[in-house]
Amino acid sequence: MGPVEYVDGFGAAGDVVTFTATDPDTGCPQRYFAHIDWGLLQSVEPAPDWYVDG
Repeated sequence: MGPVEYVDGFGAAGDVVTFTATDPDTGCPQRYFAHIDWGLLQSVEPAPDWYVDG
């Protein structure tokens, strides 16, 4: 897993960070969003197609 980067623009939805990890289905690197609220991990999902590393 690579470094974690903060994603801006989600407002009151809590914090969102992005990271790269190996996709368990394909074995290829994949960007993911991790949703964090009150310091607790809420969910992890593949980064949407519109997201471009900045």
